[in-house]
Amino acid sequence: MNNYPFRSLKLRPLDERLFLKKVKNMKTFSKFSIAAIILIFIVVTPIFRYCNKAKNVVLEQIEPNRMLKNYEYFKNLAAAIDKKYADISVYNSLISDADKSSKEDRDALRQRQNELLGIISMYNNLCAEYNAAMAKINYAFCNVGKMPDGLTAFDALPREFKPYITKL
Repeated sequence: MNNYPFRSLKLRPLDERLFLKKVKNMKTFSKFSIAAIILIFIVVTPIFRYCNKAKNVVLEQIEPNRMLKNYEYFKNLAAAIDKKYADISVYNSLISDADKSSKEDRDALRQRQNELLGIISMYNNLCAEYNAAMAKINYAFCNVGKMPDGLTAFDALPREFKPYITKL
């Protein structure tokens, strides 16, 4: 009995050789095709992971809880900047109205001027923090003309606080 199963097909010897050659070529082709599929999988998988991560970051940033936290952060920062600006105005009026006749009054005036310099420094730091954080985002609550229905222009936050105070 012959070990070749295709003998029962009654192939001629020439057909048998062609068949064996085709089977060998198919094995080689399947090895290359498997290697190509693995290579494509190795290249494409990181690209899909990167796109998925980018999608997750975008979804996280536009999530309502996150947007509310950002709005509250900017609103609190804007309120702190307004407070520092009001403190600067109060200190300027105290310094301009100060009596400079006695030595104690001059010492108190210098003390107030030094405190004013500290408040101006804090104001500038808050403005820089606000401007840097606001430059990183582009939300509707920053644009006065594009507020949702029911909100007024007073609810919108400015894009930046300028100018910084550089002189007394």
